[in-house]
Amino acid sequence: MTNLGVLYENGYGVELDEERAKALYRAGGRQTEPDAEQQSALIYDARLKPLELSEQVLKDVQSRASGGDPVAMFQLGWVLLQSPDAPFQNQFQAAALFRAAAEAGYAPAMANLGSLYFQGKGVPQDFVLAQMWILRAAAGARKRQKT
Repeated sequence: MTNLGVLYENGYGVELDEERAKALYRAGGRQTEPDAEQQSALIYDARLKPLELSEQVLKDVQSRASGGDPVAMFQLGWVLLQSPDAPFQNQFQAAALFRAAAEAGYAPAMANLGSLYFQGKGVPQDFVLAQMWILRAAAGARKRQKT
């Protein structure tokens, strides 16, 4: 119900109807529409220790990322987006880092790249690519749980 509410709220595939969207949110268990912060939340891989934002740690992560380490690319992308009003250049760089890590098979990067496509941050807004990356992330996470 909530997902259908999002479609009506934004006019995706259906006629824009904010009143119907609110009714669907209520029917789906929410009393109000999702806030922007909730929609834009990126995930951080819970298996990773949070980064210390010291100059030396960031240099190390940048070095590993430029060497092709998908985890380092993910972490560097994460750091670039930690400001709520991250400039476009940071969003663009983070999207490129998430894409490289996602193409290397790193599921958390896939999920965040999907989120960026959904929001149009650092990449053109594209709901098809957003869903593709989020589904690939979910498949990757399920595959990891089985092993």
